[in-house]
Amino acid sequence: MLFAFAHAGYAQNPVIIDQEVRQLMDRAIEEMESGKYQKANTTFREMLDTKKVLPSNMSYLFSKTLYMIEQYHNSKNFLDKYLDLTGKAGDYYEEALALKRALNENIEEIKSCNFCNIFGYRLEHCDVCDGHGSLKAACYYCRGIGKTNCPTCLGKGVIITKNQFDVEEYESCHTCQTVGNVTCKVCSGKKVIDSQCPQCLGSGRSKTKEICDHLPHEHKETKLDN
Repeated sequence: MLFAFAHAGYAQNPVIIDQEVRQLMDRAIEEMESGKYQKANTTFREMLDTKKVLPSNMSYLFSKTLYMIEQYHNSKNFLDKYLDLTGKAGDYYEEALALKRALNENIEEIKSCNFCNIFGYRLEHCDVCDGHGSLKAACYYCRGIGKTNCPTCLGKGVIITKNQFDVEEYESCHTCQTVGNVTCKVCSGKKVIDSQCPQCLGSGRSKTKEICDHLPHEHKETKLDN
């Protein structure tokens, strides 16, 4: 998503903020003050969707909103943007520093947690693969047969050559013992192979929509190995 913020250093040539953006900004601030951070989140995203120049303070206020709804990584991105834009001259400089400390603490807690992904969403036992991370599937190489054509005789069981008189000569294939096929080199004749679970991508655990409290929940997840 592409968007641009007005730089706080343009005091001599102030950027004119569009009326639509101002109205959305005022609405988002009211929602924040009322504790309606989910609504404020939606409003701030409407501001981004306008593709118009945004006031630099929006990046801090949006960061605070994202922090309150526990979207810590997105919050950090907008907070860093705010500090880059305004530096110490920003209206919310001290608040931004305090928010940065709080964010770092939360992000570190998420990193050390065994029960959520890097974005802080709870992980639970994958029901698709039963926590194994893989599923049994028909071997792609032999198509579940367990055998493939002999690479030496190409499935004929004999090796056919022509002598100097252009007469065909037949020799038993020692690779397949005249059978014409060999054990599949991929599945070793088992007909099935382990394939990565499409639900959990091999981790054995699936992401939920639940924000993690970093505490173990009985029967809901398996602790990751450190």
